[in-house]
Amino acid sequence: MAVKIVHGNGSSEVDGIRTVEEAVRAVDVNPETVIVEKDGELVSLDEILKDGDKLELINVVSGG
Repeated sequence: MAVKIVHGNGSSEVDGIRTVEEAVRAVDVNPETVIVEKDGELVSLDEILKDGDKLELINVVSGG
């Protein structure tokens, strides 16, 4: 199963993953530092993925 992940200035395709969290970790990103969109909607880290899904990782920024 292949999933496309758009992050930063690039994208990656990963195989053999099942959940959003596994996909985020597969591209060496800490899941606590991003929110994830699939088809323009926010998804949880435990969401089950399907072949051909496309995820976009959006960095969380905070300040004070």
